[in-house]
Amino acid sequence: MSRKITLLLILSLTLNVLFAGVMLGHFSHHLARISSRSALPPEKLAMFDAATRPDCAGRKGLRDARSEMLRLLAAEPFDAAAYIASVEKFFSLMSEHMKNRTENIKGLAKQFTPQERVAVAKMLRHPGGFSCKEHGEAEK
Repeated sequence: MSRKITLLLILSLTLNVLFAGVMLGHFSHHLARISSRSALPPEKLAMFDAATRPDCAGRKGLRDARSEMLRLLAAEPFDAAAYIASVEKFFSLMSEHMKNRTENIKGLAKQFTPQERVAVAKMLRHPGGFSCKEHGEAEK
């Protein structure tokens, strides 16, 4: 009986340590984002948020193009030309989305100090969870 209790205790402690590690990793990611955001003055943070705010209509276009691409992939009979055209459309939309985002960030970088650009780089490394729904915009 004592051996079973010892084994259960060791197993329980191991699982608790593993769970604690997962939780610390999760929260450290959020803390890194929060500390980066606090490095910017409020007016610069507002500029960053406005410039990096996702284009909800663009997201819908990407989602629709992806759905169409997957629909064509599963269609019977398979139309390779239509599928390739939908893939090209999807990647074109994705490229346009990334170019717009890059241009917005480039515009910000010109207005920020070197220390502020470091904070922006950290925030981009740990992106926030902006949701179109949170700001009253239709995402779907």
